[in-house]
Amino acid sequence: MLNFFHKFGLYITLSIAVAIVAAFFILNLSPPILLFGSYALLFAAILLAILLPLISAIQRPKVLLVPLIGLASLALIFLIGYSYSDNFVLESGTDIVSYIEHDAAKFSGGLLNATFILVGISILSIFILPIINLFKD
Repeated sequence: MLNFFHKFGLYITLSIAVAIVAAFFILNLSPPILLFGSYALLFAAILLAILLPLISAIQRPKVLLVPLIGLASLALIFLIGYSYSDNFVLESGTDIVSYIEHDAAKFSGGLLNATFILVGISILSIFILPIINLFKD
């Protein structure tokens, strides 16, 4: 039963979406019905996107090792970026500054620093990987 949903879950969701849109046009349904139907499909897609990989990962726990290493490395990069960020908020004449708290400023600074680190790693990998492959052959 689970393999059936793994193979055909996308097709089932798409067929339900097509049926809702077709019912909207054929039966002249009001737009809120289509809106609620799209919300239901979005919720079902999110639920299936979370549950089905978890179920397959529970069946094969060795598969979880690589994503856990990736999540741990992203968390480490964020912690490095967060440690270098400060909670300074630039005061200006706008009212937007009064809504920004210092913790939120530190968190957003950490996210920006982590983004800069990841962009730097990707740019370095663009130049380093061809050189490594050159010596590998």
